[in-house]
Parts: sequence; structure tokens; C-alpha cells
Amino acid sequence: MNHIPAFKAAILVAAGICAAHFARLSPAWAWPVLAGLVLIRSLPGRWKARGLNQAVLVSALVVLGALRYGTATGRPVSGHVAALPDSLDCALEGFPASDPEIRPDRFTMELEPERIILKDTARPVRGRVLVRFRKSPGSRFGYGDRIRVTGRLTRPPPRRNPGGFDYRAWLERQGIRKILTVPEADGAEILAGHSGSPLLRRVIFPARRRILARIDRLYPESGRPLMRTLLAGDRTEMDADTEEAFAETGIIHILAVSGLHTGFIVLILRLLFGMCRLPKTAETLLVISGLAAFALITGARPPVVRAALMASIYLTGLLIDRGASPFNTVGAAALILLLPKPARLFDPGFLLSFTAVMGILYLYPKLDGAVRSAAPPGFLGRHPWIRGITGLLFVSLAAQAGTLPVAVSVFNRLPLLGWLFNLAAVPVAGLIVLLGFASLFFSAFSVEIGLSYAALNQALIRGLVWAVESLGRSGRFAVSVPTPSWPVILIYITALILAGEWKRKTVRKGLIFALLAWMNCAVWPAVTGREYRNLRVLHFDVGQGDAALVRLPRGKTLLIDGGPADGRFDCGARIIAPYLIREGIRRIDALVLTHPHLDHVGGLPAIMERFRVGRILIAGTEFRSAAYETFLETAERKRIPVQEVTAPDSLVLVPAVKIRILNPEPRFKGKPQNRAGAVNNQSIVLQIVYGKTVLMMMGDAEIAVEKHLMNRYTDLGAAVLKTGHHGSRTSSSPGFVKRAAPDYAVVSVGARNRHGHPAPETLDRLRSAGAEIVRTDKHGAVLFATDGNALRMKTCIRNADP
Repeated sequence: MNHIPAFKAAILVAAGICAAHFARLSPAWAWPVLAGLVLIRSLPGRWKARGLNQAVLVSALVVLGALRYGTATGRPVSGHVAALPDSLDCALEGFPASDPEIRPDRFTMELEPERIILKDTARPVRGRVLVRFRKSPGSRFGYGDRIRVTGRLTRPPPRRNPGGFDYRAWLERQGIRKILTVPEADGAEILAGHSGSPLLRRVIFPARRRILARIDRLYPESGRPLMRTLLAGDRTEMDADTEEAFAETGIIHILAVSGLHTGFIVLILRLLFGMCRLPKTAETLLVISGLAAFALITGARPPVVRAALMASIYLTGLLIDRGASPFNTVGAAALILLLPKPARLFDPGFLLSFTAVMGILYLYPKLDGAVRSAAPPGFLGRHPWIRGITGLLFVSLAAQAGTLPVAVSVFNRLPLLGWLFNLAAVPVAGLIVLLGFASLFFSAFSVEIGLSYAALNQALIRGLVWAVESLGRSGRFAVSVPTPSWPVILIYITALILAGEWKRKTVRKGLIFALLAWMNCAVWPAVTGREYRNLRVLHFDVGQGDAALVRLPRGKTLLIDGGPADGRFDCGARIIAPYLIREGIRRIDALVLTHPHLDHVGGLPAIMERFRVGRILIAGTEFRSAAYETFLETAERKRIPVQEVTAPDSLVLVPAVKIRILNPEPRFKGKPQNRAGAVNNQSIVLQIVYGKTVLMMMGDAEIAVEKHLMNRYTDLGAAVLKTGHHGSRTSSSPGFVKRAAPDYAVVSVGARNRHGHPAPETLDRLRSAGAEIVRTDKHGAVLFATDGNALRMKTCIRNADP
């Protein structure tokens, strides 16, 4: 570890953090192990075997990483907000950890609480809380103001669908363990006095407010969101569609305040302090202080902190006449960020920032060296512009190569031409940032001069945003890809290093061996075929609605309903489609719409737009609604065959699985006159049989259909029963539940829905029949897997209340 000790130490600490995270290790074991390693290290020299020192140091750093992660994310101690009940009406007194975030649809802030007030008692409390105001508060407050906020304290919601966004984990990585929801505008009160850091209260946050106010004054509404993002790290006004376009074109990194901005700050500060003819030591210390202030003003997010730390380490090395290794600088920055908050290792922003730098540091010299070797002698010297263009291209390629595993795993998008667009976008963004700083600087002396720079900048902003949005809509810059497995990621990384180290024979052999090993790990699951032979049913959590994906043996897929959709949220686009993409599913072999109510049909057009659908099965009801018309029009436009089915039809996708249609019967068909019960009783009811395992999907069928099924069929027993009509009192009758005798009863229902679903008496009947009840409002998505004999069940939310 002599050459790049900080870099190697960061790798080992990160390995310990990963071990503790994925193996769910308790920090209790780490203390005695660490003590034992220290004891071994202190033994006299004659007791030490060769290389033992190195092994002890390596082990100690791994254990240190695991210990830090365990202590930072472990069970909360008494007096911490995380130790409070999951739902609690209370008042908190404390101070905002930053200025409130004001958006058109919400008003939020992070609070550092000092006291919690329950009825007439108050006691000290610590930790960080996210405060949400349902109505914008009348009082205006900022960092350091002592305030009292009254509302309901709850734990952040967890991930509810496989692969979905885990809001709870994201907040916990920021150190936030609770959310306080304030229902009324007068739920916040400013108290006497101040708290927090005087430096932040009197210098940093006032400076940030002045910068944002100056941007708002200098730039028109169309350019303001981008300038607030680029210069102050404030995305509150950035449009979601514009952000998505930046991501689609592969230049989302431009929106992160990081190395580009830090470089300009260093340049500006060195020019300013250089003109003052300060001693070198004083100049360097002032520049480093300026970098720290800039990082704090822009929000102190991992990319800008990483860039500021690396620049500070580099400047310190120049000051003491010791050149710091770039890899060592990266390692030191990573350690400084990870040791206080080890969970940052799993933050996409942290990973993208560091992998981009690592890609540039490792790949750029090799790409540049290859061009130098291939170019004729003296050619690049005579044509420096060629080297400038290739240099910019190689930096873009190296950064994207480094971030590719993270970007694909997090966003499921593979950039195709982003590296090419970066050739133009990065210089333009750099010029926009430079002109932005110039407009702010000169406006301090003359608003007219600042407005002149801003007007010139506005033209560049308009052109960049137009290009990004136009190219983003074309769909040619990126393609959707499934989430790669760990062996696939390791194959990619090993192949990348192998290409860079090909000339080193001994290293090449080891890398080829590793590459073959990872390839074996990648193909082995497909060879064994265990998952390929299983039948899996995933009941999505779509709120008050239904949607289930059946994955049959041989890779066939059946989608039953698509959940609701409205102007704000489309379950098909936001829940089902992302899951299908992550799983590598590009085709739905059969799509079943049980009945045309909005909570079942709403999300299906989005699926039909994004994926190939083999055929559609409907009940043929004459019920009409805008959502159902959109569904039928989309099917016609996409030329998807639509088939009306009735009992006793069947659906054959693979020979081993029997899918029987038990409803609707012709007597339930006809004009329902838009009556909910009549439409519900026309629901398609499916019985899926695989080996000894039977699953019943009841749609919204009610008691009338259940009575008919009991009269007509004798084989209604099911291991899994998807209850009819969201567990309402009009379904799951005692006789039917007794005949079905399910091991599991799935209730697809929205939390605190206005219909009162599921009915308590329905739940009692299911429990009396011996069924284990799983509810999407409490357990999130529910997955069943069977090989035809054994049945396994897994819920997205663990340890939920029954």
C-alpha cells in the first residue's frame, strides 16, 4: 500500500461497508475483531510471519468500514427521533438544517430538532427530520431560526414494488429517519433566539439567498431554472421533462455542480488573490476556504464536495512541493465522505461522481497514448486542434465508460450517442457557467453590465435546452436495457481493464482467467434453468387498483390489468413498465383486462405503447368510459388482436400451465348501464394451474359470481386467491372462501382508500378459512413462485403489520 495508500484504503473501507450492508452484519462482532487485529499488530517482531502486517492492516480497514456502517445505520439509541413510534402526533422545536425548499407543489425543509413536545411534556431529542407542509406556511424562516412545528411524525415510506425507488433508504442516506407532516399553514411558529453554526447562519446561507435572488433578477423565466441549477445547485424550478431530456441525451452530469464549476472557482479565486500579491501560503489557504464556501453554498452534495476536496488536496500538494497522485486524491476524498456517512456509498450521485473521475484517470491516458502512438511523428504538434478535439472526446468516452455500470443499473438506460453530444454540450455548458459567474460578479458593480452578460448567456441557454429537448424526444440517444447482474458488471469492468492492460502479459493472463470465471457465473443460472422452469406471479402495489404479472415457464408472460392512471400518476408508465424493463421483458404474450373500470384499465395504454403485446383478452362488456375508449383505440392503432372471452374458454401459452376462464358467463353479459356491480360481475376470472399449484384471480367479481362458480365447478380449491373487488364486503362470501380454502389471500388495495376496503368481516372470513392475508397497502407488492409443487411467497415490505 506504499504507492497509493489512500486509494487502497478507500477501496478496503468500501468493501467493509458493502459486506456489512449486503450481509446485514451487526456491529457487535466488529469490535472484538478489530481489537484482536490491533493485538496481533502489537506483537513483538519475532512472532510475526512475513506479510502479516499487511494482512492485519487490510483486515483492519475492511472491519473499520463494516463497523462504521453498522454504527451509522444500526438500531437507534434512546433520545433519537428514529427511536420514537412510527406514527406520533407531536410538536418539534429546533432549527432548519438548511433553507426550506419551495416548489410549486410542495414546501419542505430539513429540521434539526432539539425538543419534542407530547401533550404537556417536553424532552430533548436529536436526529434529523424532513418537515412537509401541506399548505405553504405564512411565516418565512431559514437556517438557524428557532421554530416550533406541529404535525404527525411518521417513518418514511419504504420501497413498495420490486426495483422501485426506495424513498426511505434514500432519506436515511441523507441522515433523515422521520417525516413530520404539518397539515395547516399556521403549524409553524418562529421562536426567540437562534441555533446552528454562526458561519452558516451569517455568511453561507445569506450568500446563497443573495445569489439566487440575483439570478432571478438577471435571467428571464425561461433561463432561470438552468442557471439556478448550474450556479447554486438549486433544482426546485427545473422542469421534470427537461431533466429527463438531459438524462436521455447522456448529459445529465452537466446539471450536477462538480468539477467543471470547481475548476472555474479555483481559476477565479487564484486570479483575484494573485492580483493582491499575497504570499503563496495565504493565497492557497484562501482558495481552499473559498472552495469550502462554494461547496456549502451549492448544497454540499457528493459531486461538489468530492471536486472541492480533490482540488484542495492538489493545491495543498503544490504548496508543500509534493505532487499528489490523482488516485490518492480520489481515495482521500472518498474516505472523507464515507467515514462520517458510510451509507453514501450506495447513493447514485456519489457513485456516478467517483466512477466518472476513475474512468477519466484510468482510461484517458491510455486512449491519448494510443492516438499519439498511431499519429505520424510531429503531426499532433502541427495540428494542436486535432489533439484538443480528441482530448475532449476521450474525456467524454472515459467518463461514460466509468459510469456505465452505475448508470445502467440505476436508470436502465444505455447511452448510445451521448459521448458524441458531449463534444458540443460540455463546452457550451462550460461557457454558460463562466458567463453565469461573470454576470453575477459584474452585477455587483453594475446591474446593466450583469444584464448584458446574462442576455448573451440566455441565447446559449435557449440553444442548449432546445437541442437537449429536441434530441431527447428523438429516442435515438439511449435505449432501455435490463438491470445487469453482478457477474455482467464484473465482466464489463474486467474487460475494460483487460483492454487497458493488454500489453502486460502477466496481468493479461490473470484478467483473462477472471473474465472466464465471471462469464461462467453469468451463464450458470441459465444452464441450470431453475428460474426458467418456475411460474411466478407478481401482484404490483398500484394503490386502489389491480395489476398482476404472470411469468410462465419458457419465458412467456401474461399481464392481468394495469392499475389506475390519471393526470398526475400512471401506474402503467411509472410502476409496471419500469419493472418490465429492469427484468428484460420486451413482450407481453397475452394481456387480460378483467373489466373496464379505471382502476384496472388506466395503466394499460402505457404498456401497449412501450411493449409488444401478442393479444388482448376482454370480457366484451358494453360499458364505456374515456379510459376504456383510449385502451381500445390504442389496441387498434398498434394492431393488437382483441378477443372477447367467456367461460369455459381457456388460454394456452405453455403446455405445462392450464389457464381456465371461469367467468364471465353469457348470463352476466349485456348492457350494465354503467352500474359498478354489474360491470364487476362481468370480470374475467382466471384459474391458473401449474402442477399441484392452483391460483385464482377473481378480478372484481362479487358474491353473485361466486355463487355461480360454486354451483358449476367442483375444483375451486386454490393455494393463492386474489380476492374479488379489493376485499370488499360484496365479495369473498363464507361459502366461497370455504370452498377455495386458500393458503394465501391477496388483497390489492390502496392505503386509507375512500371505499373502506378491505372490509373487516371479509378479512375475518379469510382468516377463519386458514388463509394468510397479504395486502398491498401494508406489504407492498407480493410475489409468488412455484415449481408446481412447493410455493414460495415474498413481500416487498418486510415485517409489515398483518
